[in-house]
Amino acid sequence: MRRIWFLLPTVAIACAHQARPDEAVLRIRDVVGVEEDGAGRTRVVVAEVDAVDDRPPRVAFLAVHPSGAAEILGELQGEEAAAIARRVAEGAPLREAACGAARACGGVPAAAEGGVAELGGRLEGWRLVLRTDDRSKWGDAWVVELEGEGRKLEVLRAVAQNATLVVLGDDAAALLTSTRAGPFRTGDAVPIDPWVQASRLLVAAAEDALARGDAEAAAGLVDRAASFEPTAARLHFTRARILARAGADVAQVTDALGRAVAIEPTLYRMEARTNPDFEALREDEAFAALVRPRPLPGSNRAGRPPVKTNDTPEPAAPPERDAPDEPPPIVVPPQP
Repeated sequence: MRRIWFLLPTVAIACAHQARPDEAVLRIRDVVGVEEDGAGRTRVVVAEVDAVDDRPPRVAFLAVHPSGAAEILGELQGEEAAAIARRVAEGAPLREAACGAARACGGVPAAAEGGVAELGGRLEGWRLVLRTDDRSKWGDAWVVELEGEGRKLEVLRAVAQNATLVVLGDDAAALLTSTRAGPFRTGDAVPIDPWVQASRLLVAAAEDALARGDAEAAAGLVDRAASFEPTAARLHFTRARILARAGADVAQVTDALGRAVAIEPTLYRMEARTNPDFEALREDEAFAALVRPRPLPGSNRAGRPPVKTNDTPEPAAPPERDAPDEPPPIVVPPQP
């Protein structure tokens, strides 16, 4: 699912504390470096300044994984934070203002020339492209697309006055945005994970291969997708479809399907109940138990509102556990 960042509405929400017409509001994030996350992946190091007239400024440094998870690395307050906020308000880049006295930062990320960033490493020949879309009801939108394998995938959409695409490594990029309206200034650094997006694109290609009846090509695409991002729910569901269509053992199919269900239970139980690839498994007890509708919180049946009675309701079902480790690559039996 693509991410959509609405930056102009955020300004309005953030200023719901009845800001004065002349009140200066400064909320800006900027990329100041990258670091490894300990698992061989790249985290983006971001500086953040938050300053409003009626409260002391705050400057924080965060390590942001492309998934969006963030860890605070440090924080500045008092006069040191106020000095940084003043410099940024006067027009200095946050990277320059925050890194000069507070933190040793990495090199300046290179902007993608013409909005096109050629990727390297395992994604050699792929690229990220930044373009505008004037059809948004919020105003001009900035769209980032991943292009590879002869396909395109929209990975990010943001509403802002200005945007710059930067590549921070083989597996990390970011969209830098800025908006200014009178005394309000906002900016963001939105991380992009090219590996995760490449996995999404390859899974979509595998689904197209299944639609053409080419299970062997679909299996190869899913295995490649798993090499970039092995935990995506759609990947597991597509793997289960391939195995079911190839006549694999029920245990293999339910193992792959169970991984998708563990991540998004309602969606993939419903899809498995209706997808024709699983038709031969409808009468299997293990498959039927896996895809059977479950009660939703506050309901007595899956998706139905509770009936008001004097009886004490049954307790909610316990949360489902995480899926087990990644299975081996798919082997599709040769067709006679």
